[in-house]
Amino acid sequence: MQAFVGFLDGLVNDELVEMKRRIDAERTSIGWQVGFGVFAWVAVFAVLLPIVTVNATRAMSTIRIYSRSFASKELELRREKHKTEALLHEMLPRSDPVVQQCTMCS
Repeated sequence: MQAFVGFLDGLVNDELVEMKRRIDAERTSIGWQVGFGVFAWVAVFAVLLPIVTVNATRAMSTIRIYSRSFASKELELRREKHKTEALLHEMLPRSDPVVQQCTMCS
């Protein structure tokens, strides 16, 4: 009976050793895969981050240019409106209904 128990203990120990070997092999494989995945993500971000930054900077610069352009055009339109109203007041009396209607619309 003791020989049978000893035989079973040997089988259990052999299986434990085999399981430990498989677990260590899986750890090594998983470690390599995780390392490769991290490297891939870092490489992708290292390539994409400068591209995104440059494009965002260019977009902001373009927006600033358009903003300045619109501001100068708005100022120009205000000046023209003022000139037009002054000309209208020179040509027609202020009490004229057409003048009052034109100034109310603006």
